[in-house]
Amino acid sequence: MITFVAAFNTVSGHFAPMRLHFAINSGNLAKVERLIESGVDLNFGAPSNGQTPLILSVLSQHVEIAAALISAGADVSVAEKTSWRRRPIQLAAATGLCGLVADMLYRSPGEHSAEICY
Repeated sequence: MITFVAAFNTVSGHFAPMRLHFAINSGNLAKVERLIESGVDLNFGAPSNGQTPLILSVLSQHVEIAAALISAGADVSVAEKTSWRRRPIQLAAATGLCGLVADMLYRSPGEHSAEICY
């Protein structure tokens, strides 16, 4: 863990855009919020598969992080660059995260969950 934290705090160069992905992988909402405030690219796709931070947060089932990304303006329509071309809303629906589906449809986390999740 110490190695990961040290590497995370010194990410630079080619991997600098991946800071948000690293924070999501670790489930670190506070770090994600700081990166959002700093103006990090919310729609940067990982070089290997094109997964955006929103896709990664949905796959990791980090609901609070996904909601923060949606609130900050992450593009909910960007598909990953795999043969499946999955979009965040498809992933959220497939994993039963209906609250996130509502957030993506209405772009307002938490406000319409009761209308969709019954």
